[in-house]
Amino acid sequence: MSFEKLFSLTPYLDNPAAARIFMVRWALLQLLIGNSGDAHGKNLSFFVNSASRSGAHTTLRSRFDQHIRRERRAGNGDAFRLEDITAFALANFAHRTGIRPLFLAREMTRMAQAALKFSPEQAGSDVYIDEERVLVQQVSDFVCAQANRLLQLAPMVLEVDSQLL
Repeated sequence: MSFEKLFSLTPYLDNPAAARIFMVRWALLQLLIGNSGDAHGKNLSFFVNSASRSGAHTTLRSRFDQHIRRERRAGNGDAFRLEDITAFALANFAHRTGIRPLFLAREMTRMAQAALKFSPEQAGSDVYIDEERVLVQQVSDFVCAQANRLLQLAPMVLEVDSQLL
């Protein structure tokens, strides 16, 4: 399922604004951990409570089922790897999902800075031994490289002319 279609489901959720923020952060996390090629809309779940069993829930489930059958990938445009993703692709993602580019750029920066701070801290933890320590350090290095790339792209997202999208 494309992000555009996934975001189109938010009006059917209890808190559309929180759902949109969550989805933006989930998409950015996929880029940070290098999972953008396997980021599928089907990997997100919706909690259904007794109040949600109304017609709105039925509509949500129906729309979700229709979209999931047609389209599995939730990539950013046609790019699925961070090194292939441009500021234009990210601005287009914001446009297609109804997210303000300024919000996207701020979240990119916030999450990238957090990754740069916490990833090395976690990798240096005493809980890892021998080969684990090497592997976790490699993962941390990868996440930090991805975070630095997001930090480079964030200000450029704001420079993309919205008329080109």
